[in-house]
Amino acid sequence: MNIYEYSNTKTNGEINMEANYRSGKSETSEKFRLKALTHLKGRTIVDVKRVTELDGLGVEFEGTLKIIFSDGHWMCPSADTEGNDGGVLFTTFEEAGTLL
Repeated sequence: MNIYEYSNTKTNGEINMEANYRSGKSETSEKFRLKALTHLKGRTIVDVKRVTELDGLGVEFEGTLKIIFSDGHWMCPSADTEGNDGGVLFTTFEEAGTLL
């Protein structure tokens, strides 16, 4: 699977959410929300693992939570839109202490 980064680079033409957030472009934020909704709504999570060297994200991501869907796609958190480090997920699950 390819890892898609949401940035304004010419290589993929996606949306740079960090830059758009700072400039107050709420229309772009809504487009991003709808794109996320399209790709995530109705998906089934079948496994949760940790990112490894084999995933090709770099050593800074190793150990980051990787959410795997039934169709083989997966996602993991990032500290920013440039893919610097993994991170944590804030949750509403009291048993997880709100962080995973």
